[in-house]
Amino acid sequence: MARVLVRFLIGVVVILGLVFGPGLYGSATAGARLSPALENSPGPVNVTVILPFKPQLFHQQQLEAYGVFAGTNGNRVNVLNVSQDGLHAMAAKYWVKQIVPFKPA
Repeated sequence: MARVLVRFLIGVVVILGLVFGPGLYGSATAGARLSPALENSPGPVNVTVILPFKPQLFHQQQLEAYGVFAGTNGNRVNVLNVSQDGLHAMAAKYWVKQIVPFKPA
């Protein structure tokens, strides 16, 4: 009986880790993803979000929820008019590598 309970609890822990792990990891490491130049901006900012892969439509739509989508360039997504709350929410996405100030070409 105890063995069955242990297996069940291990299964529950694994499932919880799969469901909540990426979000917890993203939140815990969000500060390292933000450029220091963006930390204390007084208002909305324009940013470039660097991903470790080429963004798909899903990623663009997720980032667009925080500001105005302004195009992609390779593995970079430009997002304009991002609030400070939106900036921290974007940084909490575990699939975001870095967020830096937007520099138009």
